[in-house]
Amino acid sequence: MDLAAQILELENSPFSHLLSEVENMRFVVKDVQHRYLYVNRVWQESLGFSDKSVKNLIGKTALDIFPKWRANRYILEEREVMENGKVFDYEEYALNADGVIERWRTIKTAWVRDGIVVGY
Repeated sequence: MDLAAQILELENSPFSHLLSEVENMRFVVKDVQHRYLYVNRVWQESLGFSDKSVKNLIGKTALDIFPKWRANRYILEEREVMENGKVFDYEEYALNADGVIERWRTIKTAWVRDGIVVGY
């Protein structure tokens, strides 16, 4: 499935609305090339992205958005998830768009379709 079809599928999913409305839960979906396919409202607001700017983030990787040190860590973890089936579950602290430290529980696991890993 190509990138545009994956994005459309996620946007039209019944879970999309639910995931965008749950408070205090940041949720993202990426493909095997580490490109963002979906980010929920809490994720975008905590990082200071507007609805308009989020449309420009879809299809980008963490290297396009975050400092290199953070992006490289995310990509290494995503590779472990997608290639080796590892599940990450940890707390992380980060500054939000207002400069306030937030604590988040991060869980990374593979997104599997028809027995094939298609992302995380």
